[in-house]
Amino acid sequence: MTLDSADRVYSSPRTLARYVRCHFSGDDPCDYFRQVAAMVPDDADVVVDLGSNVGRSTFDAAAKARFVLGLDIAHEAIRVASELARGEAVAYDAALEGGATERRTVRRPETSGLVAFAVADAARPPVRDGVADAVLLLNLIDRLPRPRAAIEAAARLLRPGGVLVLTDPFTWLEEFTPREEWLGGAAGVRAAIEAAGLAIEEERDVTLVIRDHARRVETVTPRLFKARRRGGGSS
Repeated sequence: MTLDSADRVYSSPRTLARYVRCHFSGDDPCDYFRQVAAMVPDDADVVVDLGSNVGRSTFDAAAKARFVLGLDIAHEAIRVASELARGEAVAYDAALEGGATERRTVRRPETSGLVAFAVADAARPPVRDGVADAVLLLNLIDRLPRPRAAIEAAARLLRPGGVLVLTDPFTWLEEFTPREEWLGGAAGVRAAIEAAGLAIEEERDVTLVIRDHARRVETVTPRLFKARRRGGGSS
């Protein structure tokens, strides 16, 4: 799948509403996004969120960091995230049951840090190398045509001692990623992270609960990796 095709898939009204609900409705009893944001160093100055979609992870990281930049290939997701960043209310149609929907609105979480959003390819982020104290790469690599390139790009963005937080359920599909680019499961992703020059400090499962409608939820168990660029201390 090309990046333009992925943009169309993730910018469709139904998919967009699903992501807005997942990110901001409070339906997830495991609070996945806050679990991930806890991995951001307390003294972080700059954080880059690769694959931010509508921005929940970006906002949560900004509760700890001075500035967080969210990047995603989906134009409509970035439009929604940018509206939220400006303090606007965003309306979406929440699925109930049997095809019925309910119009709901969400607003951004309060943060101490600044946020900004832009459309960009995660494998080629328009950010200077070595500028980030942390990079988030959340549930994205198994939907990219070049997942290894995205991990390498994330590593380059980090300053010495900076932290990569990567989660993924490894649900590889040929419609998104050519089979020869698949990294496999935890062992393959671990090897790709280490090959990018990062030292893994923590690895464990996390849980994300996604409510599709009143009678259906999806439970995902991504693997979380916290890895540090060599050359700095730990936080």
